[in-house]
Amino acid sequence: MTITVIGATGKVGALVARGLLAEGQRVRALVRDPGRTRDRLGPDSRPEIITGDPGTPADLEAAFRAADAAYVALGSIGLEGNLARLAILAAGRAALPQLVRLSVLNTSPTSVGINQHAHWNIDFAAAAAGIPYATVRPAIFSASLLAAGPEIRASRTWTGLADTGKPGSPTTVTSRTSACASCSIPRPGASTTT
Repeated sequence: MTITVIGATGKVGALVARGLLAEGQRVRALVRDPGRTRDRLGPDSRPEIITGDPGTPADLEAAFRAADAAYVALGSIGLEGNLARLAILAAGRAALPQLVRLSVLNTSPTSVGINQHAHWNIDFAAAAAGIPYATVRPAIFSASLLAAGPEIRASRTWTGLADTGKPGSPTTVTSRTSACASCSIPRPGASTTT
């Protein structure tokens, strides 16, 4: 599979890209600075690097073209929120089979937190775009997320550790693992939140 990562030089995006590469996936990264990408992903990493601007719709569409899935690791406020919306629109125009986006817990149209409300607005834009879409909300993952991989791959959701007595512990590693699981097996027509 070819998976495009938008935000591959960021903290979570770099973890996701490295995790996908470690799984043997073909990773494509749209980046402004190819040298920084090699620094962030490691000198031995072999992503396909597309030099461009995530604020340019044509560059985003080129990055999504012929990809099987994409992971968007961008914030929700200001420039990053606008870039996330542009990525969603470009994914729709490129007929991307699966878009996965980093988000936060407790998003809703009535959220009082600016970040939660902004993420809800981006989720709304993705739903309106009508593309297969999954949201990764790291705050709900536990350190034992690896055990949830089969459920995520099969159903695009994770029911969590309810009724198991195991505590949840959010980490960037579990966020990366969930992102990799969500990207690895796209399900056309599915829109979910994990």
